[in-house]
Amino acid sequence: PVHGSWVNQIEVWFGILQRKVIKNSSFRSEEELERAVLEYITHWNKRECHPFKWQFRGYQEEAA
Repeated sequence: PVHGSWVNQIEVWFGILQRKVIKNSSFRSEEELERAVLEYITHWNKRECHPFKWQFRGYQEEAA
């Protein structure tokens, strides 16, 4: 569906951030979490930054 969360590309990036920084991590304070997120953003912008390509190919009809 065109209203799916995968249509919103920022949600794709937040999913990456969640998997790379937050999931399976433990932070002792909000400041430590903030530092980890900001460090990852810096890393992303220097090393991994790329445009997300997405195309809606229409609804696929099921074969009978």
